[in-house]
Amino acid sequence: MSLGLLALSKEWQHNSMPIRPVYMPESRIQKQAEALGTKKAEKMPRLLDLAALKTAITKAATQNNFDALSVLDWRYSPFALAGDGGILSSFELMARYLLAVKKKLRPRIVRSLARLYCNTFSIIEKHTEQLSHFLINNSTILDTSWQQAQIKYSFFDHTKVINNLVNLCSSCTASSQDHISIIFKNAALPVGLQSSPLALCILTILLKRIANQTMLTEEDIKRVIALCSTEQGDLLNKTALLIGHMAEALLLPLRSPNSNPALCQRVQSYLLHCLGDPRLHNAQWFGVSTEAKELILRWLTKQSLDLFLDITDKVVNTDDDAKRMWHFRVRFWRSYLHAGHIDEAWVVLGNKGQAYAHSIEKRGTQETLSFAILTQSPDIETHIVLMLRIDSLTIVDWSHNGKCHIWVNNRNNHPKLYEKYYTKTELERGSIHSFTHYKSGSWRDEVANVIRKETGRYTNYSR
Repeated sequence: MSLGLLALSKEWQHNSMPIRPVYMPESRIQKQAEALGTKKAEKMPRLLDLAALKTAITKAATQNNFDALSVLDWRYSPFALAGDGGILSSFELMARYLLAVKKKLRPRIVRSLARLYCNTFSIIEKHTEQLSHFLINNSTILDTSWQQAQIKYSFFDHTKVINNLVNLCSSCTASSQDHISIIFKNAALPVGLQSSPLALCILTILLKRIANQTMLTEEDIKRVIALCSTEQGDLLNKTALLIGHMAEALLLPLRSPNSNPALCQRVQSYLLHCLGDPRLHNAQWFGVSTEAKELILRWLTKQSLDLFLDITDKVVNTDDDAKRMWHFRVRFWRSYLHAGHIDEAWVVLGNKGQAYAHSIEKRGTQETLSFAILTQSPDIETHIVLMLRIDSLTIVDWSHNGKCHIWVNNRNNHPKLYEKYYTKTELERGSIHSFTHYKSGSWRDEVANVIRKETGRYTNYSR
């Protein structure tokens, strides 16, 4: 310690300037903890028993006598109105409760009822209308954010708020890709609305508008993704309702065969990332309409066929004979695809095929690929298998050193599409037709005859 500090310390210790200790006021929580620890308190503070509170409020509303409710009962009463045992679904009981609340009006209770309004919002339910009228008449005792929401957007008017907030979101996302939470925050709306049923109603209308468009732009895609995502990039809400509307907004405007392939690929990759391949994870696509689901399944069927042809071309066709024979194969199966005759397609890859597929995904093309793994084959390195369903037929075609096998699905056991692993035996056992791939391409006539006989489907594959 320097001399200056030592002298100053001695001066502080002088009788005329004693150093006094500083005492902080003891907190109420600390006093309660000490009382409980020394057993000076008779009992712990009462914890909220929601089930008991629901019972008490239901009884009070039924008898139209709320005198037995304590101050704490009233404070927490909005949390006991919804769900099993709550009175929210009873117009008469809710009317009695709200009349009683009006006599004991407190900002905290009204604020909780405002949250209840958002979290149980429904255009067709009577309780929303009841809460709407009550909150409009008593919004002046709420916090500033709630009052401003009512002034700017008629927030508590259930007949106007949806349209007003839809217009807000539409104008904010016309030139940017803000998440709905950011839009609400910038509009100074109360915190937490983005995950409420009120927000879901707004999103539903916005997504329906986009789904009804006849075309989709890159800006539309970014808008839908942003509105349906959290700031962390996860889905805002994983309910079947939101998933269904989101998928339909992204898919249905791309129904036209002339839709931009790059936009189709962008949408396909995003939906596969969020929901998984519908051929493998059908439950996650439960809320999506049949029309939208059929569209992405057509895209995936084409993708599987393209994957088979592309990988075979890169991995297997290493000499002129193989390439010449492959030329016939490509034209044959593509003719069925372009005619819309291939209902489903699935690819099974050997070791080199898997490596090549993974390299495609890593190129930054936004392409997500689904395929199965070949676990047993004489040529496990380079074998590639195409599985097709054409109406009542299951067809398995091999890249090389394997025949084209056909099963009639209602007559014999056939290999199931969309399994994760297959062996060569499983992909050949029990077929009723098998055809060798002659270099001349004559095998195509034999396969085409079976397809035409069993399904009535036919193409001009020689073009």
